Amino acid sequence: LDKLIERQLMLAEVERFGPAEPSAEVIEARVGALRARFPDALAFETTLNQVGWPIDAVRRYVRDTLRVEAYVQQRFTAPIQPSDDEIAAYYRLHATDFTKQGVLAPYAEVRNQVRAQMVQERGETLVRDWLAGLRKRANLLVLYLPAAATPG
Repeated sequence: LDKLIERQLMLAEVERFGPAEPSAEVIEARVGALRARFPDALAFETTLNQVGWPIDAVRRYVRDTLRVEAYVQQRFTAPIQPSDDEIAAYYRLHATDFTKQGVLAPYAEVRNQVRAQMVQERGETLVRDWLAGLRKRANLLVLYLPAAATPG
């Protein structure tokens, strides 16, 4: 439920700022990647039928996901780029992450990995904080239905 609420909050925010629409080719490529996770086209179609989603709903879901990804990328990429000094400090502070079989990998060899790890962590923190802010500003009413009583 929380993930669905977060998705709707993100989509509402995306609608406010209107990032560019993903191209039909990009949408179809992502749908194709989803199809590829199934043994064959029939298995994919069967699953869609079982969950009650027509292929157009999948395309809309993919479109919305791509728009959210583009918005997050645009909004949060610049602030999370670490300086060289920050990368070196992170490497020293998290040396165990870059140690294999008791040997710390040389900084020059893992610098890009260190940077990528920092960017990922910073991005996750920014998005988590952004979502918390969206939740605070939203007027949410979540209704919980009681579980069905079971005989016995």
